[in-house]
Amino acid sequence: MDRISDGLARIKNALARQMESVDLLSNRVVLSVCEVLKKEGFISDFKVLEDKRNMARIYLKYIGKDKPTISLLRRISKSSRRVYVRYSEIPYVMNGLGVSILSTSKGIISNKTAKKLQVGGELICEVF
Repeated sequence: MDRISDGLARIKNALARQMESVDLLSNRVVLSVCEVLKKEGFISDFKVLEDKRNMARIYLKYIGKDKPTISLLRRISKSSRRVYVRYSEIPYVMNGLGVSILSTSKGIISNKTAKKLQVGGELICEVF
């Protein structure tokens, strides 16, 4: 399992258990995905752990006391099947309420930013 899929699975499991934070194996791609999630308001914060090598701590965000802000977290492009889209074909997630994260030539960005910059790329995941 690659690090992105592992990280998404850990986040889903932590949300199901209503944990405050979760530790992920990190690299530049995982940190960029976390940056997009933070910018879009799905997580409250993240930081790289200095005492453990290649680890990042994600602070999860909840609505009220127990309802997580993330209800759907799905990996689209996998190592066995890559999914690429043009900027005109970038899908809306839940009629624009959710976000899809893309890996483009401009970096890892959300679907809204990709449409604004008119760039396509590899669909990494969908978040709602």
